[in-house]
Amino acid sequence: MRFRLFKGILRSGYQAWSLCLITAILCISSQAQKTASCTATELDVAPSSTDAGMGKAEITFSVSNVGSRSCTLTGIPKIDVIGKSNRRLQLTKRPARQEPASITSSVVLKAGQRASFSIAFGSSNSYPPGECPERATAIVVHFPKSMQTKKVNIELDVCTRLVVSPFADGS
Repeated sequence: MRFRLFKGILRSGYQAWSLCLITAILCISSQAQKTASCTATELDVAPSSTDAGMGKAEITFSVSNVGSRSCTLTGIPKIDVIGKSNRRLQLTKRPARQEPASITSSVVLKAGQRASFSIAFGSSNSYPPGECPERATAIVVHFPKSMQTKKVNIELDVCTRLVVSPFADGS
């Protein structure tokens, strides 16, 4: 049945030409609607909520699109924890739960909209003195599919490796 329909369209050159033209326009239109990745200059990152207890902490960060165009955040951000000396802290202790496998979810942010991600970690108050690195003074957020980063000043008593969630809608 499909073959007969296709053969019938091919017999009429005008119909075939119209079908090809419409298909090409739809494909080009579809490609134009894909949203580019967000750049660090288009984003503002700030802590929005904290949950702590029993030697564990989780902080949710709000990611706002302060740019003038829509853009896409994909996957899980990579996070570096920065100490007083403005250097990356080595977090060697394993967290209670493991980091998720690669996530390919995407969030499209229109100008002015927000997304979020969270970090979970074991806090230093549940470990003996000297077992954890110095107090963190900032984190650096590395955006997936980009070489761009954003530094967020925040004091943390972090002792274990971070568990980072993927980007999600809202904050």
